[in-house]
Amino acid sequence: MFRKTYDVFIAYHGSYGNGTKEISSRLNDFLLEHGLTTFYFPLFDGDNYIANITKAISSNTFILVCNENINTTSSGKIDSAKHFALLTEIESFYALTKSNDGVEFEDAKVLVCGDYMEKRKKGQEALLHELFANRTHFYLNSEAEKDTFNTVLEWINDRLEKQANKWRRTQMSLEVSMVFVERDEMGSRIELSDHLAKSKSIFAIGISNVAIVELYRQALKHAIVENNAKVELIFLDPNSKYTKAREKDEFGSCNDIIKNLTSASIGRMQHFKEELKELKNKCKIYTYDKLPRLNLIILEDCAIIQYYTDKQSGGKSPCFFIERQKRVSPMYDYCVKIFNDVKSTAKEI
Repeated sequence: MFRKTYDVFIAYHGSYGNGTKEISSRLNDFLLEHGLTTFYFPLFDGDNYIANITKAISSNTFILVCNENINTTSSGKIDSAKHFALLTEIESFYALTKSNDGVEFEDAKVLVCGDYMEKRKKGQEALLHELFANRTHFYLNSEAEKDTFNTVLEWINDRLEKQANKWRRTQMSLEVSMVFVERDEMGSRIELSDHLAKSKSIFAIGISNVAIVELYRQALKHAIVENNAKVELIFLDPNSKYTKAREKDEFGSCNDIIKNLTSASIGRMQHFKEELKELKNKCKIYTYDKLPRLNLIILEDCAIIQYYTDKQSGGKSPCFFIERQKRVSPMYDYCVKIFNDVKSTAKEI
């Protein structure tokens, strides 16, 4: 599956007198001003034509800008002898509609301009290629160019949203890349310290966060010093009623085991902050006063989630390793939302 780098690929025929370069340029500028990512060859820093094929495959939508001077055969199709390069771009995107890459016929349209409709019948542009068949396209009125461009923009945004929704329905199976029966098994399979040391953001929620405080403190220090990483750890308030309830649930009695362990972990992190001196503000410590539901670690490229269950420590619960996806990552976003929800009522120490 190709990574989608561009929201739209802008194709056009001809670069000079009878071509559509100028209109394509204005369309490109308009879409860029409205926050879209575009591929438009005249602005591409390179001269290798093959790159255009790759860029077409790496785009979510496709716009062909044409006028009455586009060369066609007697059947109305694009003349491959006159527009070989253009046809190759179209064929590249067309191939995506035949794959499982998430692209559909509806993601490609033609922007008709010039005197096309005077010299050809309206609708003939759908004959140019199978990619554009049986569909209404855009017709540029030179006196209302901005209105037409706005219509194109609305169409692109609509297609991007539909693609994103489709991805959300399938993306979770890609995100949850590994599941471990318990935390120790995960520790033997994943070099979590490496992930921590490389990350520019490290967020965690737990009860005592012992794993991070005891095992990965050096990785935290490396991330802050070398990557200017932001670190935020949220502990269950040691004096909370929920700490007592959790201890009774886990151990069957209240002997302040969890309270003392959490207090010790917080103390170590406070000492750790002091060691950082001028960088200590990059590390923040919070406590929350709620029923603990999960242990959560969120890094720049992944997240690890464990749910607390009755009569069992968090370390004995299954771990879900979530790899953040580049385009749409709903499980990762879910973890971020949970973290922010807990942080919103937590108290900074």
